[in-house]
Amino acid sequence: MFSTDSVLGFYTTYACGQFEFLQKDALKIIPNGYDAIMKSIGSLNNRKLKEELVQEEYCRRLRLVISRYNVLIKFCYLVNKLMSPMLFVNIAVSQFLICAVLFQVVSMGKNFNLNVIKFSVYIASALQQLFIICWNGENLIQVSHKTALTFYFCNWEGYNYVDIYDGINDTTSSNNSDTIIPVKSKKKNKNNKNAAKKKEEEGGGNKRAISYYPAGAKFNKMLLFTIKRSQKQLESTAYKFTLSLKNFTAVCIFLILPFLY
Repeated sequence: MFSTDSVLGFYTTYACGQFEFLQKDALKIIPNGYDAIMKSIGSLNNRKLKEELVQEEYCRRLRLVISRYNVLIKFCYLVNKLMSPMLFVNIAVSQFLICAVLFQVVSMGKNFNLNVIKFSVYIASALQQLFIICWNGENLIQVSHKTALTFYFCNWEGYNYVDIYDGINDTTSSNNSDTIIPVKSKKKNKNNKNAAKKKEEEGGGNKRAISYYPAGAKFNKMLLFTIKRSQKQLESTAYKFTLSLKNFTAVCIFLILPFLY
């Protein structure tokens, strides 16, 4: 049984780690795509052609991220299909043993002895095993929820704040930020500076604004479908039982409370 828990923990941790890498890459689609095109075309003065190249690069990078996301979804489904029957047997046997041990403890009445300590240790170990299984499932649910938010905050609107002291945060290009060329009008840039100044006065920290070409309709359409898909949570199940901390709490209440009365 414990080997099943270890395999589940390994695959879940791997999937969560890959999702975190995916989220970081999704946040860099717009900044890195814009910066790469600006460096490759040099001093090209044709604004329309420049914007078309940037939009194509945006879409290309988004397709790569979506492709990785689809692979991760398929991986999670395959792991769940493999582990679900074994987890169901594991949890069912654990619950039966916990009930049997609790019944022995209650049947002792007031004649407590060292066996009570032994039984208590066993119950704690069994609940800990169940907690680890549900905790891994909870991590997968949380990281899948976070993915939808990450896609939404990928700077598709073409605007971002960067910390002055850090230079570049996780949502910007790994290259020098000085190569990023503002593309908004002077009036909008002035408004952006005023907004940044206002945010700093309100305690938002020292930030400066960086502008990119906003994503086009093709990019936004792909992004919309991706967000819609990512809102459907990924989860580990034991047949119909979803492994989460909420269900772990419900199981503990169901198993232990009846024996306290």
